[in-house]
This record gives sequence, structure tokens and C-alpha cells, in this order.
Amino acid sequence: MNFFKKGLVASAIVASFGASAATVQPSTSALKLSAEGVAAGVAAYNGAFDFDVTIGAEHPAGATVTLTFSNAVDLVNVAANNAVDNTTPQQGDAGDIDFNYGNGSFTFNNVVVTDNDNSKGGMDTITFDISLGQPLAKNAAFNVAIVNGEVSGAATADYSASHAGSVIDTGTGTIAAEYTQFAVSVKTPLDAVINRTTNTIYTDNTANDTFALSIVNYDDLDMSITVDAGANAAYDAVLTGTFTGVTSGEVNVPATSAAATVNGGADFITFDIDGGATPTTNGSADVYSVIFEHGVSAIAATGAVELDFIVNSNDFGAAALNKKQIVTDADAGQWKIDATIINVPYLPVGFEGTSSSVHLSNEKTTAVDVIVSAIDQAGNVYPAVDLGMDLPKQTVTKITQGALMTLLGAPAESKLSVTFNIDANEGDVNGYAFTTDSTGRTEISTSQQRGN
Repeated sequence: MNFFKKGLVASAIVASFGASAATVQPSTSALKLSAEGVAAGVAAYNGAFDFDVTIGAEHPAGATVTLTFSNAVDLVNVAANNAVDNTTPQQGDAGDIDFNYGNGSFTFNNVVVTDNDNSKGGMDTITFDISLGQPLAKNAAFNVAIVNGEVSGAATADYSASHAGSVIDTGTGTIAAEYTQFAVSVKTPLDAVINRTTNTIYTDNTANDTFALSIVNYDDLDMSITVDAGANAAYDAVLTGTFTGVTSGEVNVPATSAAATVNGGADFITFDIDGGATPTTNGSADVYSVIFEHGVSAIAATGAVELDFIVNSNDFGAAALNKKQIVTDADAGQWKIDATIINVPYLPVGFEGTSSSVHLSNEKTTAVDVIVSAIDQAGNVYPAVDLGMDLPKQTVTKITQGALMTLLGAPAESKLSVTFNIDANEGDVNGYAFTTDSTGRTEISTSQQRGN
């Protein structure tokens, strides 16, 4: 055989062990970590973990395998025996590292653990050799179990096998994953409709509406957060919206919670929830209901209400005031008025050389009552008053700036934000506003046109 043919044969042998793709995957006991606990720096998981490897190319006897772990894995407490005890069938014992060969006839030896400085970005490794004897056939699989390993976050293991200085197989897989510990959702949003003529009650003739939260705490995750059920409540829930007129006494919170707090501006309500009954292992939900029991005051349309949800735990540390916001600006419903609301946010009235007007079209086959209110650029509030006329059926009605000024008592050169509360369902009455001066007509956008 000439040298050229010898070279071809040698290349073919190397190709048979060429780079391929090993599969590294969690076993049935893979680590599941709390994402919140990892972020808060809860003490790292310290114990056993294992993973399976399925090789992508044949490994001959004498090949060396290197397992390189991501920085979240620390093998400082893993003591390995260089010589593997393979006396138990299908098992290899190397001290704090155990191999399961399944039904394979191969064995491992020469185990070395290298603990690098994780604080400086070092990655720990484990190396071992394929013992003399049977090679590992392509698609062969084995399990690696590690005792006393520390894992402080989501982690991977890189697999690399080499023979005679050449890499013959590589792969990467997850050995620990992070999962959110808290699943919070709005089970029952605020959805009552305010009576358009008697605004102290809803259209169901009651003054009550219920808001409900579903809370799941998966604290069976490793590195889980321990909620504070002691001096502080476990959770804080904050509802943000226009809650004008609502008092703390009108918010009936769960028996396990402290009284609700309504801020002075009446735009958010906070209530505490005791986590004492929160499930610990099965992941089932606790539902907490808050009942709004209105008194004699008018119920305000809230606009879109948003939920913030906060977990209280000593695990978050004093620097973070023992709190972590889990949910931000979730949709919590709203209270609407059983009417059509049309707002014209900017309507100049009484300016020389400028004429403003609003046109309301009533599509209904019956006349419609209208109530008008406004505010102006100086902070004056013009309370709701009746328009003084019903909108005729199926007709467009022009409301002039002079009529509005007289109706509201607004002085000349006022810049008004005018709201029309219309005794009709949404879409039955539509509004169009504009100003006219020497340059022509300028349309003014209304809340209907803006979609709000």
C-alpha cells in the first residue's frame, strides 16, 4: 500500500470517530429551581443531581470524556475516587460520582474532578476515560449522578469526548432549570356596570361587586422563597384606577387579610393577604376575594383597573424592603357607566375670532337624555347638569359654544374638557367636534375617535 492509500485509510478511521452531537438531558430527577429564589440569592441547592448522556458517535476504548459545567454549578464538595469500582453490574462507583451503564458492556475509569473558582467565572469539570475493553457504540447511553453538588441557578453541562487528540463527540444539555414560583391571575375582574340614572348602585340593583385573585405558590421548588406569614402579610395586592368616593370601610377584604388602604387621591387601593393557607407542595390555587360594598356615595367609573402583586419575604433582604413585585399592570377589569360617554378633551370657547361646536348624532328611534360636565385650564370644575333638551331621534344636533358656556357657567376664553354622559348604549350616539376661524375648520378628536 502506497503512502497516498495509507493516508486515505487513516482519514477514514478518523472520520468514523468524527465530530457529532451527543445529547445531554435531565433525568426524571432533574433540578427545578425557584426563579425568584435564584434572583434573591437564596442559599444554593446542595445535594444530588443527575443527567443522562446519549452519545452521537462511537467512542473507542481509551477515549476521554470531559464534562464542563456552567458557572452555577460548584463541585467543591464532590470527592471522587480516581479508580471506579465497577464490580456491581451496570454500575460504576467513584465516590461522590456514580455511573449507571444501563445494559452497556462498557465501563469508565480514571475520574478527575477539577474545582475552579466560580466566583471568578471558573467552570468546574469532571473527566474520565473509557476503560479498556468494549467501546461505546453510537447512541449508547449512560447516567451520571453527582452527590454533594451545589447548584445556584439554571445550569448546563457541556459534553466533549476525544481520542488520540481529536474531538469525536460534543453536546450540551440542561441539568437545572428555573421556574416561576408564583402564579398569580385575576380570577374575577371588576365588571359591574353603574346605573346610569341612579349612580349609587349597579345595574343589578345592588351596590356590591367582587374582585378575586388566584394565587399559586410552588414552594416545592428547590431554592424557593419563604413567604412572610408573620409580622408582615405574605402578599400585597394593589388595584389602580379611579376609585373616587370609595372608603376603606367599603372594601371587605378576606378574613385572613388586614384592612384595605385607600390612598388620599382615591386612585389606588392596597390590601394585604396572609399566606398562611398557601399550599406548600401540590401547586393548587388559593382564591382571595375582595368585596366592594358601596355606601350612599356615587360610584365612579374607574377606567381600566390594573393589578400589581407583591410578595413579602425575608429572603429578599432588608435592602429590598423584603418585597418583590411579581405582577405589574395586569388587567383587573373596570366599572363602567351604563351609558355612552363622549369626552372632548380640548374645546376653546368664547375666544374672539374662533367658533367651536359639538355635533351629536342620535341613531336611536327614541329621544335620548344628555348630562354635561367639564373642567377648564384653571382647574375649575363644572358639575354635571342636564343638557336641557333630549337629542331627537335619528337626528344630528349642534351644540354651540355659547350654549355650553351658558349651561355650565363658563366664562369667555375658557379651554374646556367637556364630557357628555348620554342615556344610551355604546354606539347609539356619536360625537364630532371642531373649531372654525379665519384659517378654516379644525377637527377636535373625541374619546370615541381615540377608542377610549
